[in-house]
Amino acid sequence: MSLNNGFYESVINKLINEEIYKIKKTKEYHTETKKIDEEEGSSILSKYMSIVINKSLNRIPNKDKMNKQIEICNKIIKLLVDELMKIIGSPKVEFRHITIRTKVYNIISP
Repeated sequence: MSLNNGFYESVINKLINEEIYKIKKTKEYHTETKKIDEEEGSSILSKYMSIVINKSLNRIPNKDKMNKQIEICNKIIKLLVDELMKIIGSPKVEFRHITIRTKVYNIISP
């Protein structure tokens, strides 16, 4: 069995966040920060954004939830493309609207 990259970091971050939450309840706390290395920046920031987006999408009420989640994701993707266009002139990657594959059928007989 192999573990995904970042597994330990996500477990540690979860534990740290739980401790920070407990400490914040007492209103007496101090946190330390460090500068993100530019080589790791996109990876660290995208992992953080994944968490933020996941928590945000989960807060959407059940009525038409999936369509609203897809709509929001498409807006985020559009924003990324627009910002890349401003910075580099072309995103160099073509983003399309989100479609989710729900099933894959094996059409070749075993």
